[in-house]
Amino acid sequence: MPPASLPRRSGDRAGDPRTCAGNLVKPPILTRAAQRWLCVASLLMIVYGTLGPIASDREPWLQPTAAWRWLPEQRPSDLNDVVTNLAVYLPVGVAFRLLLRRRGRAGWRDLLWAWGASVLLSYVTELLQQFMPVRSSSLTDVYVNSVAALGGALVAAPFQRLLRHVHAVVFLRVRDRRQVWSVASWLALGSTFVLMTMPWGLRRPTMILGLDGPLALGDPWCFGRFAAFAGLGFLAAGEGRALGYDRCRALRRAVVGMAAFATLLELVQAALAGHVSSLAQALIATAGGATGALLAVTLFHTAALGPAPEQRAPRPTVSEAQPAAAGPQRRWPLTILLGTLICVMLWSVVGDVRHGVLRPEPLFDWMPFRAHFRVSFGVMLVDLLQQCGLYAFITFACLGLMHGRRPLLALFLLGTLAAVVEMSHAYFRDHGADTTAPLLVLASWLVTRRAWNAVYPPGRARPAAPSRSGDVPGLPIRLES
Repeated sequence: MPPASLPRRSGDRAGDPRTCAGNLVKPPILTRAAQRWLCVASLLMIVYGTLGPIASDREPWLQPTAAWRWLPEQRPSDLNDVVTNLAVYLPVGVAFRLLLRRRGRAGWRDLLWAWGASVLLSYVTELLQQFMPVRSSSLTDVYVNSVAALGGALVAAPFQRLLRHVHAVVFLRVRDRRQVWSVASWLALGSTFVLMTMPWGLRRPTMILGLDGPLALGDPWCFGRFAAFAGLGFLAAGEGRALGYDRCRALRRAVVGMAAFATLLELVQAALAGHVSSLAQALIATAGGATGALLAVTLFHTAALGPAPEQRAPRPTVSEAQPAAAGPQRRWPLTILLGTLICVMLWSVVGDVRHGVLRPEPLFDWMPFRAHFRVSFGVMLVDLLQQCGLYAFITFACLGLMHGRRPLLALFLLGTLAAVVEMSHAYFRDHGADTTAPLLVLASWLVTRRAWNAVYPPGRARPAAPSRSGDVPGLPIRLES
């Protein structure tokens, strides 16, 4: 379904036309309440990141200063500080602009107010940092923050329209059983590639195939890589069967694709610092992908996943269309994905038990994100993205298996896994445990649950009201006032 054929407005305001799929009406996204929460989250991030007692254990957090100035001294900033300030204040400009702009309008007045509020926030935090010995107050940071906030305020309105448009596309496509398999396959491939290549520090490889770092078969990463690619192969073969391919073609397509993906991943890791690649890893990944693909073609037949494109009946009208029931076959890819993600979380526990030294007393820190502010912004961002992405995927898999019901059970599973990992860090890892993981678990669960409810509205399906504008030709949607 081409995105251009969707209505320009996606039913996020009372007067907008509604987008319907079957007898479901698309709920709004980025409502005023969501914009307020975005603004609150941005403010908390700025205040805690710039004024929190998280930078040092050896120096006091606050102390009087005799050199306090209304205009901070202009000091040179390195590349890490510039990138950090740009990345942090860009969403601040977006949040303030969305909150202050008038409903349905975006003008210079709300742009200037949003930019002025962002500049004032940056200036106040730099003033207060003069009372913190471990901080460095600089007028250069105010300049960089102002530029980032201005850029965020300028792109706020187009970003909101794009997000609503993408939401309308996803709302329609996730109800097609064939599209679900394709979306899940490509999402899993992209996530695996990103997580297995971060951080992206380049280096000159010693050997083009990375054969200088063979993988020991007793390494816990061996099983983890096999399990991860088994899930990828399962999704790839299931997508082939959903597209109408016979068993042999779907199996061959999945195995060749997993072999090519595993080889590409090893070649990329050979040129990245902090990664070890080897031919053994590619062979283990290919074997895992082949195992998952064989399981998929054995379990599924084409009729269970949806008819082939050339065999599909004409699309029913809006009044006749019904949301597809999630049968047992649709739970298999989510079950494989959930099991794979749980194995990924338990890898660090296995590594700690095998290679760590047991402490007589656990090491725990109540201040969250303290360790992240001692490293570069790139390393901090990679670690936070990996953890949030993992928690979000586990929440999504749990909600999919339970059809959106019992979200607290997903939160309980996430909390239990995070507690096991943190206790392992407290007894076996050098840096110890802290409260970062529980906060990331809660935030990822809340965002994923909100996104799930936006795509799959909770409660009973609401029948679409009679259309005033008529049906859009060729689309399973209806426009209504």
